[in-house]
Amino acid sequence: GVGETFGRVTIEAMAFGLP
Repeated sequence: GVGETFGRVTIEAMAFGLP
């Protein structure tokens, strides 16, 4: 999520179906 580590951001993006 916002303000979290880059790794978590990537995982969240995949959860939303983003590339």
